[in-house]
Amino acid sequence: MNPREELEKGVELLRPILEPYGFHFVFESGGNSSGGNFAQGVFVSGNRRLKLSFRWSLGCVEYQVSGQTITHAEYMEAIDKKREASYPGFSNMPITAFEHLRSDISQYCGTFVNGNDDEFMKIIKAYRAKPKKSGFAALSEK
Repeated sequence: MNPREELEKGVELLRPILEPYGFHFVFESGGNSSGGNFAQGVFVSGNRRLKLSFRWSLGCVEYQVSGQTITHAEYMEAIDKKREASYPGFSNMPITAFEHLRSDISQYCGTFVNGNDDEFMKIIKAYRAKPKKSGFAALSEK
């Protein structure tokens, strides 16, 4: 498997839902590291960035506005959609993770895609203000 090729396939799935809002994709880096081959890139629109990392599958997905970052899982938790979210899902096919992410972005991430900065900052603040569970209580969460 070539991570860059897999990332590029996934990017093609995401383009139709991001490009209408001014996002374009920039490949950032790729190569080999201690965990294996990887590829990273970012959709950019003004001060907004959607960072994607791929190694064996789509891994870290991060949303950034004006230098403030939140992961996809944190975003879903902040807007109370953690249980409904499709990403990451489970599959042997790497493209499936991108399909799940596309579904989540389409359904739940309008504030990032085309909202204003203040609305997005409220989401980050909401996540940071939530009490974090630990121990066995954390295991009951999706």
